[in-house]
Amino acid sequence: MNVKVTKMSMELAELLKKKGYKAKGLVANNKYREDMPGWKAILPPELSIRYVCVRSGVASFGWSGNVGIKGYGTTIIIGATVTSAKLQPTDPIPPEEEFCTKCKLCVQVCAFRMFSEDEASEVTLGGKTFSYGKRINKLRCVLTCAGFNGLDKTGKWSTWSPGRFEYPENDAEVQKLMPTAMVSHSKRPMIKDSSKGYVPSSFSGKFSEDQLAIAEDRKSTKGVIQLTCGNCALICWGDPKETAENYRLLTNSGCVIQREDGEIVVFPPDKAQEEFDKMDPKIKRKYTRDYKKSRRKANPDFCMP
Repeated sequence: MNVKVTKMSMELAELLKKKGYKAKGLVANNKYREDMPGWKAILPPELSIRYVCVRSGVASFGWSGNVGIKGYGTTIIIGATVTSAKLQPTDPIPPEEEFCTKCKLCVQVCAFRMFSEDEASEVTLGGKTFSYGKRINKLRCVLTCAGFNGLDKTGKWSTWSPGRFEYPENDAEVQKLMPTAMVSHSKRPMIKDSSKGYVPSSFSGKFSEDQLAIAEDRKSTKGVIQLTCGNCALICWGDPKETAENYRLLTNSGCVIQREDGEIVVFPPDKAQEEFDKMDPKIKRKYTRDYKKSRRKANPDFCMP
């Protein structure tokens, strides 16, 4: 979808150029300002499309920091085109018209709990201040959404990732887990029935109109990311009842186990643990390790989307 939205943004730019204006379509994701020191850790976009959307009234913030609209919630993908055309500015969505009810179920569906349930972050855009939930540690998102770990903190459900690492209680444990998880992840087979993945910018990957083409011959996940989560956006449909039902379905959906050929199988949580316990210890190390005693730490200048 990010590729599709990017193409739409570029097509709009071409249309504006034909009308005599300067214009440039922006890449929706995985393209950052590499001129900024530490960019691999902070991942600064060319332009924050989320912020532009919120300030212009296209969408509003959810507690997760994702943007959404009534009737759809955060299950949307946004793009942007920058132009010299003189467009009429629009105001932000009024608070009473915002979709987010602060149910904060988005906090509970992040397996490694990246979002604070109580603290908010504020940003001032064009003289107006907006807020959303504080991101506790971005690496918690990297570990989960990028597929290194899938097992929820409760052990009762998982994302589509077969990773089963113990929950990190603090930032120090997150820093220890990151390099360990990367090594384990690199030894797994590619997930069957999933995308072929992509190479993040922080792995020297570049935007491609066909990310699948660059991965057709991959047999393992080394250097490749197969996104396995996105729950914080997918859970919210902009209607409290529907969002609550999505939460119920997710938290009762079971846990995944990966077979040696890459196949993903879903089991009830207790049965999944039994299946995992049957595995050869060498195979288990692809999915979990006792990282809490490790002295290894993640490079603070490295991260990924």
